[in-house]
Amino acid sequence: MSFKRVKATVGILLICVAILAVLLGVASIKGRRKDTFNAVVMAQYFVRETLTAPTMARFNDDKNLQENPGGSYTVSGTVDMPNNIGLFSPAHYDCTVRKEDVNVWNIVNERCHVAPSTPQP
Repeated sequence: MSFKRVKATVGILLICVAILAVLLGVASIKGRRKDTFNAVVMAQYFVRETLTAPTMARFNDDKNLQENPGGSYTVSGTVDMPNNIGLFSPAHYDCTVRKEDVNVWNIVNERCHVAPSTPQP
């Protein structure tokens, strides 16, 4: 094999490796973005499980997402939920969830709390 041919083969191989690295990086970013979206959805699901009227709950757009060490996520925000006379009142929630398998999410350390918001004067 000539030197030029070896050089061309190595160059093509390096380009293929670079393309593969970029594709794997994009796939991991998309996977991470999907996990953060699913963390919010699953946290809201677990919050609904704690409410007396889960189908009436309305989650507000003010949610916060924090990625924790160990792969768990803490999601917090406000949810409007009906009180015992049917009027909606805001409540603060925070829930820590972790993805255990492809479609399996669990609450971490029983961390899923909902507390009525204090009225502003």
